[in-house]
Amino acid sequence: MAKLTTRTARKYLNFRLGQSNMSTNQRTFDDAIERLNSLQSNAKVLEMLRNRGKVPNDQSMIEMKEYLNRIGYQTSDLNRLNVIHVAGTKGKGSTCAFTSSILLEIQKKYPDIAPKCIGMYTSPHLRSVCERIQLNGKPVSKELFTKYFFQMWDRLEATASESSNPEKPMYFRFLTLLAWHIFLSEGVDAAIIEVGIGGEYDSTNLIEQPIATAVTSLGLDHTALLGSSIAEIAWQKAGIYKSSATALTCNQVPEALPVLEQRANERHTSLRVIKAPLELKEEMIGLSGAHQLSNAALAIAMVGEYIHKTGHSGPANLLKDPCVLNGLRDVKWPGRCQLETIHGIQWCFDGAHTQESLEATGAWLASRRQHFQDAKARVLVFNQQSRDDPIALIQAFLKGYESSGKDIPFTHAIFSTNITWKNATYNPELLSVNTVTDNRPALHVQEALATWWNKNRSSLNDTTKVAPTVEEAIEMVHNIKEESQSTFVCVTGSLHLTGGVFVVLDKAAFE
Repeated sequence: MAKLTTRTARKYLNFRLGQSNMSTNQRTFDDAIERLNSLQSNAKVLEMLRNRGKVPNDQSMIEMKEYLNRIGYQTSDLNRLNVIHVAGTKGKGSTCAFTSSILLEIQKKYPDIAPKCIGMYTSPHLRSVCERIQLNGKPVSKELFTKYFFQMWDRLEATASESSNPEKPMYFRFLTLLAWHIFLSEGVDAAIIEVGIGGEYDSTNLIEQPIATAVTSLGLDHTALLGSSIAEIAWQKAGIYKSSATALTCNQVPEALPVLEQRANERHTSLRVIKAPLELKEEMIGLSGAHQLSNAALAIAMVGEYIHKTGHSGPANLLKDPCVLNGLRDVKWPGRCQLETIHGIQWCFDGAHTQESLEATGAWLASRRQHFQDAKARVLVFNQQSRDDPIALIQAFLKGYESSGKDIPFTHAIFSTNITWKNATYNPELLSVNTVTDNRPALHVQEALATWWNKNRSSLNDTTKVAPTVEEAIEMVHNIKEESQSTFVCVTGSLHLTGGVFVVLDKAAFE
């Protein structure tokens, strides 16, 4: 492999940047999305790795470092971002959202100790890819996304001849690099970064000296890549621990903690288990569900680490400080235990997609029974296209609900794909994250779920439907509403499904 230096990338940059900026004026956001979708999707990569029996390894990190060099940066440049790095199976996105919300409030009250510009990188997105890359609590604008997208696209093309790797990285890696490019260009001095999959070999793990690191609640997910036991998964997740930051985590199942502690020791840091304090109550936080308390507590701890590591004293007691309390209360993280009334229909949106998270969602829903118990029609809209056993997932959801002793509330069930529109197309910004790589017949997952539901949960087959697209699932919901008037709908099993429902409902709002 030819040695590629940062100087080489910058040589091309100096020549091409003016050309890139000029050409960007003629290239649109839609052009950027079209090119982004041309990259190999995460789903295709995961399928390839499963088929080959290949697990991520050091080579993936070497490749990612080279891509970073090709766009003009060294790994040491990322240290300027004061990174807060978050891994885990459940709750890592919510923890990032809490952290951002608290820092935004501190920014208002304590400008001397707060970051001037807060970046956040998370995945997946619900409506628009811009949601993944945020500046000061708001998705990056389409104009900025387009500008920096084509700067990076052109840099990668200009340096392709000096690399044996593919000209462009895959979808998630590209967006990770783009987030860093935007953050460094826009002067971000606190970057909250959510791991994609795992930790040790995740593309975000080029970060050498994070300010804070945390592993949220662990469970079995992506076992083909990360390992079949909690201990193996904990090893991967704790790969983000570094000597520059205390290794934070929350209460874990017993087999996880020894591994996390061992990994912290290997990285020459210490493990600190953060427990939600008794004075932190569910009604104090803006994300619903008792499981969010540990995520909020981790966020507070990471904010404390940021203040300390950047050389400030900060508030004596973060939990009692009004701006921290405001950050916890005003946090926004759509599609997670979200209750809304839209067009006369009560909706619950939750993107839970593992057995543990779906069980927690079921238990939370049972605790909110008062919101829907009087609805004549109670509809479940469900899908999980990428996990091996979708029936086990829906069983976990029902187990969580029934743990409170309540009868199952659903009068109707709709099992949908993640395809957005009836013309068999995805919304362009949802295309790659929703790519289906399964070679089995279309609708086999939905039909298997419907068969199981009819056998175990409903004796009336006409109340169980299979929807080829999200648009048709929403039409079925509206048909039920016309017959029943009062209607409650729970959408769960997949963040991609939840995002598709948001997109279809958004379009309907303007018609």
